[in-house]
Amino acid sequence: MAEYSEDAATVDNQYCEAPSPMPASDCGNCMKWYFINIINKPTYIKSDEPNIRGEVAVNIQFEVVYEFSLCLEGRQPGKLLYTTSLIPQEELKIYIADRYRKTTSAELCFSVHSSFKNSVSALHESMQSGSTSSYSDNLKKSTSSSGDSASFLGLFDGSDAQSNSSSTQNIQSMQSASQNFQQTLVAASSSVEAQRSLVVSSYEDTENLTVTSRTLKNYNNCHAVTYYVRQVNEAYGFSAKIASIRWRIAQSRLSNTVTDWQTINDIDAVPNEELQKVIEETIAEIEERNKEIVSSRCFTLPTDGTMLEAELAFCSSCDDERIMELELMLEKQKAETKKLMLEAELLHIEIALKKKELAGTTTEN
Repeated sequence: MAEYSEDAATVDNQYCEAPSPMPASDCGNCMKWYFINIINKPTYIKSDEPNIRGEVAVNIQFEVVYEFSLCLEGRQPGKLLYTTSLIPQEELKIYIADRYRKTTSAELCFSVHSSFKNSVSALHESMQSGSTSSYSDNLKKSTSSSGDSASFLGLFDGSDAQSNSSSTQNIQSMQSASQNFQQTLVAASSSVEAQRSLVVSSYEDTENLTVTSRTLKNYNNCHAVTYYVRQVNEAYGFSAKIASIRWRIAQSRLSNTVTDWQTINDIDAVPNEELQKVIEETIAEIEERNKEIVSSRCFTLPTDGTMLEAELAFCSSCDDERIMELELMLEKQKAETKKLMLEAELLHIEIALKKKELAGTTTEN
């Protein structure tokens, strides 16, 4: 048989230690959507080319990507689903039926956040098309689509701005786009809340094959307890900002100026200095008029499951004689408990004395 070695055991135990837990991340828990707005900037510039006289019309397009974010800020109690009061020593069994699980097939059953994103996508497409009746069709299309569709990624493409509209009106469009999108979020949240409605009752519904049940019991002797069953909502804050800006020269009589989409850092590649100045000034105006928007409105989203709250009644339901009887019973139990503790302590003392006597006898022998 091999001898035990503390050094060997220490080495082996080093390989048996579990890895350290992953640290919590400080990244914001946000849902993001992107809205693309195309701004047309028609302008006239002087040409440096000898064969072109006077000013030349140039149409510059700016692609502004707005980022709409819903960031989790906390949780709050939701609507009250059920309430009941139990008298002392009363017991009640309640049943929580999930309508969404019952009426939805397994293939179309999604989490709350997925259902919310699908509703936002369907509502946005309906508003873009101007047809409210197409909401159900868009919702079916988004729920049955694969994971690479825009409904799951949250990418929305905006329509091109009209060329005959002024530059200032187009640049201020993020404010209106943000307000319209907030209306979409409110409607989608209400749709998910209605879809995820729960039914709480004190009787068993035979139509539901599977229900969640829990037993409530009031263990108090003289005080009633009121139970509240609530939903829990997630509270989100809304913000909108510019994610990126790109530009291109869509139409121009100048040679070598029609370009593909370029970033802000590519302005120096434009050969005409006056055209560079127009692009820089327009981008600065877009950034100035479209600063980050943080809405004061709080958006809520229901979560799965319920929260149970208990409230003890202020007044006792027992008469004076019953209260005295309970107090005497409590004092009697305290006395019996104290007696048992003293008896146990006495036994410990006797055991200690016996050990000393045995130790002394062993030493004399």
